[in-house]
Amino acid sequence: MKAIRFSVSCFTVVCLGAALATTSGCKDQRRHKASEVVAYETVKPTVPPDASPELVAMALLDALQQFQTIRESGLGRQENRQAYDKAMGTITSLAAQDQIYERVRTNGSFLVPKDIPKQAAVRLVTESWTSIIAHYAHGLMFDTLKVEFSKVESLATVQVEVENPRERERLKEIEALPEIAGARGEDGKPLAHTSQAYLDLLRSKTLPAGFNVPIRRRLSISMFRDNGAWRVVQLTLGPAPSGQPISSPTATTAGPPNS
Repeated sequence: MKAIRFSVSCFTVVCLGAALATTSGCKDQRRHKASEVVAYETVKPTVPPDASPELVAMALLDALQQFQTIRESGLGRQENRQAYDKAMGTITSLAAQDQIYERVRTNGSFLVPKDIPKQAAVRLVTESWTSIIAHYAHGLMFDTLKVEFSKVESLATVQVEVENPRERERLKEIEALPEIAGARGEDGKPLAHTSQAYLDLLRSKTLPAGFNVPIRRRLSISMFRDNGAWRVVQLTLGPAPSGQPISSPTATTAGPPNS
């Protein structure tokens, strides 16, 4: 069976460590070593065993959104810590734990102990998912969600486009500037919003503002079906499909359908 390529990159682990270091409070369980087994609330999957990849992906994204909201409000209060544990329990319940453990164990990274326990390996990966999605957690465009099935029946990938809402609003302001809105090419015609010239012009404004364009990215959720149940193996961010407008004023980011 074709294996899903998996890696725990230095970048991900470093980003994860930085995220953990910003949290205060002795009861914040995110302060732990990679090999440490941390006990969290056991949560049943929020989808039925025969749920489609789309439903599993939406349940995961919903839990990740909730997790980020809790993290932003801080873990100083007991109810927030309990909500944090429950959100992580939900995320973990949707993870393909056996496949994740095998890939972490055989990854060969010097950052991961060779004798890492299964629970710690799964924890390491699911925590990295929260860091991967943090910048875009409130900008998930569920109306773009689609699934691609592999020739291998047990593999599938769900893709959804994402944007950071603050960057989107700032981009709208920049695009409304007279020098941007009225920009024309050498032929005297308005610059196409998908053109490289327009992109370069926008970057002359967005980079000093602290972000780059295009602001849209594509989140890929790799899945494995084990005993009939689809579960998540890996999350990756990559470029959004080419040829689309740089901005998306009609993006749908409120939440998954029927959430």
